[in-house]
Amino acid sequence: VLIGGPAGLAALIGGTMLMHRRLTDPRIRATSTTLDILIMILIWLQLAIGLLTITQSLQHMDGAEMIRFMEWSQSVVTWNVNAWVTVVDVHCSQHPSGVEAMNIALFPDVTVNGETIPQTAIAAEAQNHAAPRDKPGIAWRRAAQALAIRTLLLQEARARGLQADPEELAPGRIETEEEALIRALLDAALTITPVTEEVVRSEWSRNPDRFRSPPLWDVSHILCACDPRDAKETAIAEARAKAVMARLDGDAKGFALAARESDCGSKAQGGQLGQLGPGDTVPEFEAAFRGLSDGQTTPAPILSRHGWHIIRLNATAPGQVLPYETVRPKIAQALEKAAWSSASRDFIETLAKTATITGASLAPI
Repeated sequence: VLIGGPAGLAALIGGTMLMHRRLTDPRIRATSTTLDILIMILIWLQLAIGLLTITQSLQHMDGAEMIRFMEWSQSVVTWNVNAWVTVVDVHCSQHPSGVEAMNIALFPDVTVNGETIPQTAIAAEAQNHAAPRDKPGIAWRRAAQALAIRTLLLQEARARGLQADPEELAPGRIETEEEALIRALLDAALTITPVTEEVVRSEWSRNPDRFRSPPLWDVSHILCACDPRDAKETAIAEARAKAVMARLDGDAKGFALAARESDCGSKAQGGQLGQLGPGDTVPEFEAAFRGLSDGQTTPAPILSRHGWHIIRLNATAPGQVLPYETVRPKIAQALEKAAWSSASRDFIETLAKTATITGASLAPI
C-alpha cells in the first residue's frame, strides 16, 4: 500500500495528462485510433478504481482481500463482464461507493435468446467499426449490434436445419461455415423482386447529371516538407511556406518561379503535378484544391502528412454526362443491392420481434 498508493496516484496523474493531450491535441488525435483511446480510458478507470480500494485494503492486512482484488483486475483486463463476482461479498461498510463502482460492468453482457456473445469477440469486432475519436464507445456498440444480428441469423439458420456449403469468394478466400450458413438462410428467406428495364431507365432519367465521368484537375504546388509529428520541424516548415507565399503575386508564372524552392520533384516542372483525378493524392491535399476556383491559390499553406503545401488550381475539366447504355449495368446493380438490403433489414426486424436480446440495440447507431 505504501509503495503502490503513491505509484498509482502518479500513474493516474500521468495517465490523465496523456489522455488530455490525446483528446485535445489535433496532431496526436490525427494519429490515434478509436481502439487507442478506448484502451487508454480503460487503463485510467482501472487506476482510479484501484486507488479507491486502498483504504479498504488497510483493514485487511493479511493480504487475502488484496489477492481477490488482483483476480478482479485480471478479469477486467481479459474483458470478463462477470469480474464483479470476485469481489461481490467484500465488506464495504466503510466505503460502499468504491465497491459499487467495481460492481458495474465496463460493458453490458450481450445475449441473444440466452446465448452470450463473448466480450473478447466484441472487442475484436470493434476494430472493424469506425467511431468519432471522442466517442470510442460507439465502436463497441456497433460491434455488439453486428454480432447480435449475426447470432440471431445463425440461430434461425440452425432452427431451420440448413446446412453450410462454403463457396470460394475469391482466389484463396473461402467462406467460413458461419458465413455460408447465413448466406443459405438469406437465400431461402428473402424474396427479391427483379429489377426491370423500366425501373432502371426511370432511375436514370430522374437526374442523368448524376452519372458523369470523373473530373480532372490541373494542379501545381509548392511543398515545404516536414514530419507533422515533429512540432518544431512543422513550425519551421510552416514559417518557410508562409514566407514563400508572401512573395506570390497570383499569376501562374510567378508561382512557377517560386516552385523552385519546393521540396517536391515537381519543382522541375514549375510545381505542376499534371492532371489529377479523384483519389490521386492524399485526402487533405485533394480537399484543399477541390475548394478552389480555376487560377486560384490556397489562401494559406495546407498541412498534409508530407508537409506544408501552397496549392494552385490551374484548370478544371468537369466530368461528362455518360450515356444510359454505359451506366445501365451499375444502376441495375445498385437497385438490386438496395432491394436486397431492404429485404434483409425487414427479415432481421421480424426475427428481432420474437427474440430476447440484452446488452445491444438493433436500432441504427
